[in-house]
Amino acid sequence: MRTRINRNSGFTTVELMIAMAIFGAVFSAFALATLSASDSYKVGSARSELEAKAYRTLERITSSLDHAQRTTVNPEPAPPLGSSTLDFQEPSALAGSALMWTSPVQRFAFVIDPAELDNGVDDNGNGLIDEGTVVWTEDPGGANQRSVIICRNVREFLEGEVFNGLDDNGNGLRDERGLSFDIVNALSDVITVRLTLEDRDEEGRLLTSTVETSVRVRN
Repeated sequence: MRTRINRNSGFTTVELMIAMAIFGAVFSAFALATLSASDSYKVGSARSELEAKAYRTLERITSSLDHAQRTTVNPEPAPPLGSSTLDFQEPSALAGSALMWTSPVQRFAFVIDPAELDNGVDDNGNGLIDEGTVVWTEDPGGANQRSVIICRNVREFLEGEVFNGLDDNGNGLRDERGLSFDIVNALSDVITVRLTLEDRDEEGRLLTSTVETSVRVRN
């Protein structure tokens, strides 16, 4: 009597191996997709945080310049050089209908980070080279001078710019620093402020954020 083999009674070894291979491929694809999504989220989150920091710094600068008197702005940040430093005064009082400009001079300036040297080397080991800071100073050079760093991780030169005497990023300025000011001409009362920040994410990838705005000072 011939015995029949019931092929529906279970999986053969070959079928089981094929099923495991398919499962492994699907699981690997899912794991890679999950890791990729997680990685993209981390990069996006770090970039958003850097951009928010840049905008907060720009807001701090422009909120002060918004009250500045045009005639107190120094130096004249005219293209193609602009300036990485800007002095100005805000009104101190109102005498009748006239504003008084006796308040201390204020300054916003790009200053190389105290832990860095301007030498093309990452001296402080944070993955950035020759980065600077945005420093606010009241009464610069005076008896009551006080300074505060309001932002770190400022790129040495604005994004797209290198030190070569040329306008590499096409914004009308040459060799501008990571914090730069410019004004169209001596008759203008609109100052453009640009800022580039850099940082490294958890994987060591370089992130860059550049922001720009313009502010009208008082005539």
